[in-house]
Amino acid sequence: MFKNLCIAAALLLALAMQAQVYPVTKEKVAYLAGFYYRQSNWNELIKLKDNIITLDDPELIGKLGVAEFYKKQYASSERHLKKYLKKYPDSPLERELLFYSILFQSHDVEARRELYKSDATLQEKLLKNNPRKFLKDVTLEAGIRDLKQTEIGKPIQYISGGTTLDIGKSVNAKFVLNYLSQKIYSGKYTQPEAYFSLPVALGDGWKITPAIHGLINDYKTDDELYSLKNKLFFTQLNIQKRFGSFIIKPSVGIHFSNDEVGGSGAVSLKTDENIIQTGLTLGYTAKLSSDLYYNITPAYYFLKSSKSTSNGNNDNAFSINNSLYFKDWSFFASFLQKNGINPFAENEGEYYFNLKNEIKSRFSFSLGYDISRQLNLMGTFQLEDQRNIIFDQTLNYQSYYLTLKYKF
Repeated sequence: MFKNLCIAAALLLALAMQAQVYPVTKEKVAYLAGFYYRQSNWNELIKLKDNIITLDDPELIGKLGVAEFYKKQYASSERHLKKYLKKYPDSPLERELLFYSILFQSHDVEARRELYKSDATLQEKLLKNNPRKFLKDVTLEAGIRDLKQTEIGKPIQYISGGTTLDIGKSVNAKFVLNYLSQKIYSGKYTQPEAYFSLPVALGDGWKITPAIHGLINDYKTDDELYSLKNKLFFTQLNIQKRFGSFIIKPSVGIHFSNDEVGGSGAVSLKTDENIIQTGLTLGYTAKLSSDLYYNITPAYYFLKSSKSTSNGNNDNAFSINNSLYFKDWSFFASFLQKNGINPFAENEGEYYFNLKNEIKSRFSFSLGYDISRQLNLMGTFQLEDQRNIIFDQTLNYQSYYLTLKYKF
């Protein structure tokens, strides 16, 4: 009789496990979670997720976070491991897995911040496996912007270089230098440009990034009868909050612009303009499979100028970026639409001021491949419509870039 009862109980338990319908009682869920945890049966443990979240027990949530990490569900794992560590901050395994769950989402600065919450032994282990490198990466880029209206001018020649430095426990620094030149009508444009940002991780998904951006845009006719020099300085601050796979990032910036007209055949004239730019960027990353990720980032910007033009002194811009990552391959597609006021800085300032030309719309497509764990090669094709401020003409560009990024 007792033997039959045991067999019946075992069958009922097997049926319940197969159907995955569990009464929400801590004892039963804890038993199953512990059983699967000891067996490293992560798939079955994750099937208990709804019950574990309902019970809101830190120990069970910690086991769930470990299971999600080993099944590469890093955003969810990060969220649950953080909750566990608030209750049990001295747990080395969960602390280590939290570090890697953030690192594997490419949030390097935040991961570094978590590392220094570990005890000395774990810090030494993580630093040995992930040595701190002052120079994190170097990016070189070169391209040509082919002007369709060949009777107006020649293509834009473009070259860029950038690097990211690790300068603190939770601080990076990014430098970018660009140079553009173009022959147009009977003169020549040149434009040196510099960009600097300082992302700082504040913990719990918060990051603040101050940035500055400066350039000098110089146009001279071949006979030097006419010249125009534009100096632009832009400061920007964005505050980012990450909720697992979601990101929200408001920003504010101020452009300071100065134009100087001169030359032996022109009357000297100086004008100043200030533009306040506010923006909101949203981001979402979806894991479509173990090797396939999709990211979408829409952004909206509002600009207000100190000068009134025929279009008024307000403007807005909208952009949307799409990214797809599959194993060693990456694909990017972006769109930007704006009107009116000239200066515009996109998300963090690169590709930002096109030789005194006002961006009207831009489509961009890129395909990248990881040649090795450290080296990535990317090709970009871009279509862009601009309005030249000086000649009041719409210009169409078809651009090609090659980007080489080396991670140390």
